[in-house]
Amino acid sequence: MPSAPGGIFYKQRELNYICTPEYTPCLISVSRAQTNHEKIIAMGMDKNTMIGFALIGALLIGMFMINSNSRLAYEKEQKRVADSVAATKPKVDSAAVKADIKRADSMRVTKETRGFVQDSVQPRMISLENDVMKVSFSTKGAQPSIVELKKYKKYDSTQVLLQSGNFNKFSYAINTGANQTAQTENLNFIPSEVTLNADKSSSVSFRTGDSAGGREIIHQYTLRPGEYLMDLNVITKGADIFSQNTMNLLWQSEASQIEKDHKYELTQSHFAYVRDGEFDYEYAAEGESKSFSKPVNWIGIKQQFFIAALAAKNKFNSGTAEWKISPDSNAYLLRTVAAMKLPMQHGTAALQFYYGPSDYNILKRYDNRMEEMVPYGSGVFAFVKYINRYF
Repeated sequence: MPSAPGGIFYKQRELNYICTPEYTPCLISVSRAQTNHEKIIAMGMDKNTMIGFALIGALLIGMFMINSNSRLAYEKEQKRVADSVAATKPKVDSAAVKADIKRADSMRVTKETRGFVQDSVQPRMISLENDVMKVSFSTKGAQPSIVELKKYKKYDSTQVLLQSGNFNKFSYAINTGANQTAQTENLNFIPSEVTLNADKSSSVSFRTGDSAGGREIIHQYTLRPGEYLMDLNVITKGADIFSQNTMNLLWQSEASQIEKDHKYELTQSHFAYVRDGEFDYEYAAEGESKSFSKPVNWIGIKQQFFIAALAAKNKFNSGTAEWKISPDSNAYLLRTVAAMKLPMQHGTAALQFYYGPSDYNILKRYDNRMEEMVPYGSGVFAFVKYINRYF
């Protein structure tokens, strides 16, 4: 073991010495030498650690690259096998599949409507119009298909269509045979010529019936000059067309976007009705349903500035309605499905469709409280509506 003059002995980590005052500088030198040696050792340990981490990192990167190449090779081989298998399978003729589906649907409808005369030609459109609106009917179901308002434009300058598209529907169930029913939407009706009546209104009729001539259904639509309210008389002949002498009516209506701001127009949309003599409405923005156990005069969908409504002159007995908003802001606003029960009066039913603006003065003259759909003021500002209605 090294020694210093005067008997001082030291090691790397500890000092053994005989101390006298004259050797104090020597102790200081020894202490400094020990500190420098520890720093060198610490620096060596840090360097080794860094080299170790670098080697580990390089190893991980290498393993990742090897595994990635192996996975890509595996996926490529799997795709090759799948393509080979697919090539051995017979190709599906999509046109033939569609034809088979159409044929099956046709057979189903034919079975359902057995006994009723079918128009030999393909369904076609028949129009009824006045100076403010044009209604195009499909001979299939004898129902409104397209409703165009002549005096109004959408935000994109195209004509306002309050009804268009396959979702819209007016239909009801009829008895076609023993334990068999059909929806009128699946029946082809034979149309008449459009006739001009003495009061300057226009009418068109659609007719269907059984081959024996014992049962018949007629839809007669009438549109008057300057009116947005259209009459429909359903006339039936023959027994047992309806179960319990009640029409189980299905009305589907799609409210399309008319204003530029889809979201705001939806917040201004309501499902409205008059039930048991009282007007009420529900906000349509979230989608909901409504059940009716008391007589209902009419139901309607009010958008920001336009309305589509269905009314029964003798009132619906009961029914249900459900409305859902569109999940896509670039599509329609909401869709409504209403199932209503309407008692037949000597084989007839008197209905009305309103397709037009939410104009208080126009609606007021129909004397059915539809004008209450126009939101001129509510709550603490309810008094304002009495002023707004006339200014």
